[in-house]
Order: sequence, then C-alpha cells, then structure tokens
Amino acid sequence: MIEDGHDPSCPANPLPARAHHRLTTTRAQETAQHVLMRAMREDNMKTSGLAERLRAAQDAPRESVGRTRGRGDSG
Repeated sequence: MIEDGHDPSCPANPLPARAHHRLTTTRAQETAQHVLMRAMREDNMKTSGLAERLRAAQDAPRESVGRTRGRGDSG
C-alpha cells in the first residue's frame, strides 16, 4: 500500500464521539444535583471549546480518508 503511494488506513477512534455524547446528553432520571452538574458541564463545554475540539477529532480521520482516496488515481 505505501509502496503504491497510498497512506495506510487509520481506524476510526470512537473515543471523541463517546466523550462528546457522554458530556452533552441528558440522562433519563436526574436529581437536582445532576441538573446542577449538567449545567456546570455545559458551561465548561462552552467556555473551553471542548465540543468543537471533539467534533474536529471525529472529523480528522474522515478527512484523512478522503484525501488518501484521491491519491494515485491518475496513474
């Protein structure tokens, strides 16, 4: 594969998607303490930019695959 000018494939990493889901999804039964913690999580996600970074981490392998497929097709 590398000898033909193609990059090796990279398996998708499910960690960013799982982390994003876990940090942003409301749970079925939440006590007042859970609601407070969720509000703190949401504020942290907004101020830190973590949501955007997690989305970028999920998109990076997809973009890499798209660029790799375009190589070597003209030869």
